[in-house]
Amino acid sequence: MGYRIGKVNFRNFGPFAEGTINLDQPGVTLIEGSIHGIPGCDSNGAGKSFIFDGIAWALYGRCIRPEYTGDDVVKLKARGGCEVSVELTRGHEPVLIRRYRNDPQYRNQVHLSVGGQDVTRGTNAETQIAIERVIGMDYLTFCNTVAFGVREDVKSFFTATDTDRKKVLDMMLGLEVYGEAEKVARRRMKEAALELENRRSKVGAVLIRIEEKKETIQMLEQAREDDTASKLKEFKKTLKSATVKHTEWVGKVQKMEEKIEGLREKLEAEESDYFNAIKAHQAKLVEMEREEVRIDNEVLAARIIVQGVEKRLTAMVDLSGVECPTCHQTVTDKHVKGINKGAKAELAEAKKKFDAATTALSDYQTKLADARETQPERSARAIELEEEIAALDERLDTRCETRDKWKSVARTAERLIEEAEEAQGRSTDRVDKAKKELAEMEESIEEGRVVIEQQEEIVATLEFWVQAFGNQGLKSFLIEAEIPEVNRHATRYARRLLGEGAKVQLKATTTLKSGANREKLTVEGVIPGKTNKYPGASKGQKKRMDLSLLLAFRKLIAGRVQQPFDQLFADEIFDGLDQSGVEVIGELLREEAASGPVALVTHDPRVKPVGDRFVLIEHDGVSACIGTTGASAPESPAPKKKVGRTVKVRKVKAQ
Repeated sequence: MGYRIGKVNFRNFGPFAEGTINLDQPGVTLIEGSIHGIPGCDSNGAGKSFIFDGIAWALYGRCIRPEYTGDDVVKLKARGGCEVSVELTRGHEPVLIRRYRNDPQYRNQVHLSVGGQDVTRGTNAETQIAIERVIGMDYLTFCNTVAFGVREDVKSFFTATDTDRKKVLDMMLGLEVYGEAEKVARRRMKEAALELENRRSKVGAVLIRIEEKKETIQMLEQAREDDTASKLKEFKKTLKSATVKHTEWVGKVQKMEEKIEGLREKLEAEESDYFNAIKAHQAKLVEMEREEVRIDNEVLAARIIVQGVEKRLTAMVDLSGVECPTCHQTVTDKHVKGINKGAKAELAEAKKKFDAATTALSDYQTKLADARETQPERSARAIELEEEIAALDERLDTRCETRDKWKSVARTAERLIEEAEEAQGRSTDRVDKAKKELAEMEESIEEGRVVIEQQEEIVATLEFWVQAFGNQGLKSFLIEAEIPEVNRHATRYARRLLGEGAKVQLKATTTLKSGANREKLTVEGVIPGKTNKYPGASKGQKKRMDLSLLLAFRKLIAGRVQQPFDQLFADEIFDGLDQSGVEVIGELLREEAASGPVALVTHDPRVKPVGDRFVLIEHDGVSACIGTTGASAPESPAPKKKVGRTVKVRKVKAQ
């Protein structure tokens, strides 16, 4: 036997601040509700369905009712986030799954513990895969085989898509391994197909090169057949003509250079007297500059004499009455006057000489400036010769360019002749080499085609296994093999719930309007005299068909070696049923409870005789709490009143 869902603990989930319920109890457990403090309310809205929502959320991260997602599961105004833990018992090892939302410590994590050891993976996604592997069931299978009819929010197997139906059966029949095998085969097929494409691309590239090589060989052979001698003759003729022209222009350049040299000699002779006059003039200027320096020195000497005499005269003014340092006699005014008279005469003479020297210097500087401005002039013939030489230099440049052009033409012709002569010797070798390369490429093409054929066989084999492991292959065959057993049980339950002649049938194929058959998993429900199709049934009839198929699936799972869960959770499955329908389903569920626990959410008092124990969800308008009572349920669930033996009651204050 597989696992059973045992204790479920709630903290700030949905309406529950705290709560615990144990679903690993024999028989039928009825979950009822009661709302206090809000006049006119019945048990709807007490929070009963959140029991099953919490289990699904803890196991799979999804509530059964799709409108509760994200932070919607956290109790209104609750602090510290929410947590739901589910204990799985009766397996090889006990399993504990805990899921958090907005928890201060664990944020939005999910934890998995097996045998008391934490086996939580690095990410929530990885841990979720581990959880589904441990319990052997995914969300869709859980909703279609364990948690049934929750507020009509989960699509029944009748209204599910072909993909979802096959996914449920895959999980129930343990066919997930084929899905994994299909992924491996598909991955390898893509790799093999890519390798095949690469091989084909390489062969295609070689084929292109073969065509290019054939064109090259054709061009080489054509070149070998051309009149090479004619080309050589043309190149040699060009060389001869260019050589003659080059020689001709070499002579013209030489004559022009000789003419220019003759004119330069004439210019040099014409400029000889001019250069001599320039030299004489420069020498004369040097002599005059020297004379200017001499006169300037005379002016300086005269200035020094004048300054010395003036200094002595100034000193004599203060000598009257002073003792002579030489003879130690007192100097009288008479002595001073005598000395001053002589000094003044000497000063006058010195100034006269200074003025004369200054005048002479000024006159000479004027003469020197005139000499500097007076330069010898070139002759008109010299200027004419110089202009003629410049014009000839320009013409010489043009002749040199023409000479060099013909020299370049001659060199090009020599190179073309050499290449043509070499081409004559190489053409045959090049053709032979190209043909050899062509043969090698054609041989590689044959080898490549063999490899492509082998790779195509590999791809075809992998395509076969992709199909074999896919929905249209082995899985389809195995599902078809189980369909008769499912149909037998489903029809047996349908006849019991809906009357003689009713049946619920799975089919592996469907008939298109064109009359062709298509492989598609379909389900049909028939009630004689009332409807031949599921959509045409009433709400109560649909529930009975759904329940028939659900119980058939449970029979299928029970007959397998590994049974994920032998429990049945149902929410308000008695809505829309008359008294006889309630009694028939109730009796059937009592029988099912003999092989595994059954938990029913209901507000219908007609269901009470079915229950072995009762769980009461009491809601005070803000928070809900869970209480478990014994074999008899309270007739009217009044606040804080318990009927029968109380197993566990937990009251929760509003936050």
